[in-house]
Amino acid sequence: MTRGMRWIIGGVAVLFALTQNTNAQSFSVSYTNGTVFPCNGSTTVLGPYSPGSNVTVALPACARRVNIYATSNSVSIGRITLADGPLDGNLDVVLGTGTLATTDFPPSSAGGSWAGLSTSLLDGTPIVRFGGAISGNLTQSIDVSQISRFDVGGAVQRRFARTTRLTSAASLLSNAGASAARVASSWRTTRSCVCSQPALVSTVPSRH
Repeated sequence: MTRGMRWIIGGVAVLFALTQNTNAQSFSVSYTNGTVFPCNGSTTVLGPYSPGSNVTVALPACARRVNIYATSNSVSIGRITLADGPLDGNLDVVLGTGTLATTDFPPSSAGGSWAGLSTSLLDGTPIVRFGGAISGNLTQSIDVSQISRFDVGGAVQRRFARTTRLTSAASLLSNAGASAARVASSWRTTRSCVCSQPALVSTVPSRH
């Protein structure tokens, strides 16, 4: 084998290794359409994206669920902005895989730190229902209608949207190992805070 050929093979191997490493440390966003005609229930996966990248996702009118997930619970997920999308009805946003959790079973971590969610570019006024978990910090705001359960392993450094309401006061948000009862109590008494570890997570429910 000539020296030139060895250089080419070596370069290809390095490029392959770098590509594999990028895919190993990344996050993706998918959306799933509804099943009522003309929607077909299909799922579209976007990405993978580099850790910490901010992503804007243009949703079709048929979209009913968005999933945000990383390849490991140490990968930082950038800020996700949802645009277009359904005009009304429910739009579930799951920080993780699968459907929105409806039980008190702790969700699996979808990644490390997360820069939050914006829904300001949605065309309509769907009810955005959110749930999931991260192992790191929440570094920016979350703009949703309802939170089913959100487990944060690190610090919560930004407020939730003022219109957000909790769908269950029993066990919704946990931070730094706080018990569900303590979290619910904190939410009822403090109502609003920019929390940092080991403070309890709280939010502001809507008045309607």
